[in-house]
Amino acid sequence: MDRLAQRRNELQNEEKQLDSVKAKVNFGMLRGEELSMDYESNKLQFDLIRRISFGYLKDLKEKKKHFYSFKTGLEDRLQDLEAKERQFEESVKEFKLREKSLILSEKQLKITVKICKCPALLVLDVMSGTYPSHSREETVEFNVAGEWKKKMRVAVENSLEVLGLLHLLAVHELAPTFDGD
Repeated sequence: MDRLAQRRNELQNEEKQLDSVKAKVNFGMLRGEELSMDYESNKLQFDLIRRISFGYLKDLKEKKKHFYSFKTGLEDRLQDLEAKERQFEESVKEFKLREKSLILSEKQLKITVKICKCPALLVLDVMSGTYPSHSREETVEFNVAGEWKKKMRVAVENSLEVLGLLHLLAVHELAPTFDGD
């Protein structure tokens, strides 16, 4: 019986060891399933992050493309504006040259009118050459004076022009036929 008791003890010990091994195997299987679930969860998260990243990357590429298109448009507009600015500056220079030329012409005209013995005839000669030939009818002087008066209403600042018209009216005795306006 001793032997039998000993064998029973051995069997019980082996059974305990077997139960311990089973428990470890079950724990390992549970841990393996848990790790597998963690792996699947991580894989799903990675796939989601990758899809989101690709979406952001695609949006970023589109925005980059739009940015470069916008930048190119702005550069084109800048070149156009620079060209227009150069044209404007050239026009300003041209106007300044014309202004200087007109000032010189005005000074020369003042000198010529002062030197001339009959400034009214000089003005009449100058003005009669600027009108078409069909105005040379019986009263050329009257027509010239009428045109001159119309143009003078637009720019009355020039006192020489007013003085010239008055000389024209006085020399050709046209003053009574004109209005007081």
